Amino acid sequence: MNDRQLMMLTVFFTVGSAILVVPSPLADLAGHDAWISALLGMLLSFGLVYLYGMLGDRYPDMNFIQMNRTLLGSWLGTIVSWLFVLNALLIGSTGLMYYASDFLTREILVGTPRYAVLLLLCVIIAMGGRLGLRTLSYAVEVLFPLFILFFVVLIGFSTPSMEFERILPVVDTGGWNLVKGAIFIMCYSTCPIVFILMLYPASMDRSNARFNRMGLWIGNLLGGLVLFGIIMTCVLVLDSDQIARQLFPSYTLAKHINVGRIVTRIEVLMAAIWLIAVYFKLMLYFYAGMIGLAHLLKIKHAGMLTYPLVSVLMPLSLVIYPNLIFRESFDLRVWPILAVLLGLVLPLVLVMAGGIRKWLTHRRQPLESK
Repeated sequence: MNDRQLMMLTVFFTVGSAILVVPSPLADLAGHDAWISALLGMLLSFGLVYLYGMLGDRYPDMNFIQMNRTLLGSWLGTIVSWLFVLNALLIGSTGLMYYASDFLTREILVGTPRYAVLLLLCVIIAMGGRLGLRTLSYAVEVLFPLFILFFVVLIGFSTPSMEFERILPVVDTGGWNLVKGAIFIMCYSTCPIVFILMLYPASMDRSNARFNRMGLWIGNLLGGLVLFGIIMTCVLVLDSDQIARQLFPSYTLAKHINVGRIVTRIEVLMAAIWLIAVYFKLMLYFYAGMIGLAHLLKIKHAGMLTYPLVSVLMPLSLVIYPNLIFRESFDLRVWPILAVLLGLVLPLVLVMAGGIRKWLTHRRQPLESK
């Protein structure tokens, strides 16, 4: 994988499911100031990306599983690695559920059995897993321009419906609500980037190592700008109360587009943006889980695990959320805690463990020389 492909994958991973899931609860937290929370979350995310880049710079030949076992020791590192792999597969199954149950079968393929859509999605995930990272990276380069084109068209055609009075008065919902909104959006957009450490930097082409370190930064920045653009457009076009009531407000936004009664109902663009981004996010979760499991089980060819893992993901995605109320409760209360533990606490622990090991090594060397 080269630096450009890493940047594009990071954009898709940052946007992912957040483009549909985040606007509604964010508007509930911050009201018409949701766009400020989006900006604040984008600024806070730079600290996390710096942390991930620091780990990559210090251990360029290791993936995240190898970092865990090297820095935390064999026993503790193995336990943490198992939890990391299981979470990758668990989060991937929730992504499948969003695909099949909460979006496609509700908004586009109405009346289609959920398991039928899941089966088709699992087939293309299995194809991506078998073909490997190189093919996936080439697919990113093909679909990324379409993603950007659809996004620009969506924002451009939404411009006639924007009313800037909707954002007034500014900072009216309270500073703490803005902070909570920023943390919430960071948990969905930036904390999951920790799973990219299964690919970065161990699978990178290091012919230009300086830009490799910038791929995460630029990708996260572009992804944050896409999320900010969607959230800002939702606030300017839709009322904040309406955004909070909608399950998929950004999809509802696309339904409001009407340019001269000629360009209307182009919500398929919103669907295309989301489907492209979420597919690559699902593939990275799946790939991280597959590679991590192969390391833990000492399997030489990770591709052997593709079909067994896919066969587990499909039934798991059918039962992981019993109902909509459970899903909303999990997304608002459980996932932010889990995201902070995986995306902030664990990398911080690894950095601290690496620093302590380095300090002990330097202190031991003078003693041995005596």
